[in-house]
Amino acid sequence: MNARTLLPVFLFFAWTGAVCAAPAETARPAGEPSVRVTPAEGSVVKGKVPIRVTVPDPAVVQAVDFTTAYGAQRVKGTGTFEFTWDTTKVGNGQKWVEISVIAKDGGTIAAKTCTWEVRN
Repeated sequence: MNARTLLPVFLFFAWTGAVCAAPAETARPAGEPSVRVTPAEGSVVKGKVPIRVTVPDPAVVQAVDFTTAYGAQRVKGTGTFEFTWDTTKVGNGQKWVEISVIAKDGGTIAAKTCTWEVRN
């Protein structure tokens, strides 16, 4: 841990606008980006589902990591990051995807495990 100020970071859902995570400690400068994730957590999904993470201030973001029970993928971009989750490779029921927003310096800005109901 360094001497930089620790700031709370929240993940927000674009569909509901609801806060989906308690604050996570992070050593980031002021002006943290808010993060929006779609589809809304808890919604029913099937087939190939695009999971989008929108970061309004991409200046501090290098990539977004998407991790499932079956693997991980790092997506680089500017502002919006998308991962296509093939839910046909998982059974029906409540499933999770861990989403981590990675800063340009390699640190984690925000992380959240989101869950959705798979019904294929």
